[in-house]
Amino acid sequence: MDSLTRDKYSKEGLILNKTYEEMELRIETQKQTLAARDESIKKLLEMLQSKGEHVGHSWADVVAHGFQIRLRSHWTRKLICTQIWVQTL
Repeated sequence: MDSLTRDKYSKEGLILNKTYEEMELRIETQKQTLAARDESIKKLLEMLQSKGEHVGHSWADVVAHGFQIRLRSHWTRKLICTQIWVQTL
């Protein structure tokens, strides 16, 4: 392997490492966002239970909404990972 090829692989390795670090940071940010959303949903449910009010929504509606938020976040995370992977090709 000549020095030009080694340099090329070295540069590509550095770019790949940087991309990987960015991906880890994005995933960690997504985890924090999900945790904050989960906490908000828990607080909302506690408020509804303690007051005995449904504010026009049933318990099932609130749980379904929380599930939808988690599902969207999951697919957003998958999309980000896929985009980063495609960019490294």
